[in-house]
Amino acid sequence: APANGLPQVDGAGYLVLRSATLQPETVTLRVASGLAEGAHEAEIVPYLGNERWILAAIAVGQAPPQAPLSMSIGALLALIGVAGMAWALRQMPPNSRAQAQAALRNYFQRMAAFFSAAVISIAGALSMALTINDLLPAALKRDSA
Repeated sequence: APANGLPQVDGAGYLVLRSATLQPETVTLRVASGLAEGAHEAEIVPYLGNERWILAAIAVGQAPPQAPLSMSIGALLALIGVAGMAWALRQMPPNSRAQAQAALRNYFQRMAAFFSAAVISIAGALSMALTINDLLPAALKRDSA
């Protein structure tokens, strides 16, 4: 059966691809929705394309769940977790609380230093990789007509 988002003629679904500017363009068109989970097949046949590539790519995806109940339950559980952590901190003796806060602060400072060093290292490695054998200049070079 044709995709449920396509206009149908004689039991077959058709999608006319056109460009208002007659220039190549990238668009996203939804051709089916509300399908059950699992494998599906698509048969794509160019018709009257005059031997041109009229379709550059196909993307298949599933929309993220939109269940408001799941989001509400997740937010409620996160709030309970934060409240429980605050309650547990209040139950600690003041001296232990200060030590716990200092340990947490030290941990977050070390993690921030680690991740900033990782980002800088990755950026440096990427910049070196792109300049080896003039890869980046060649990629950015304008093609001569």
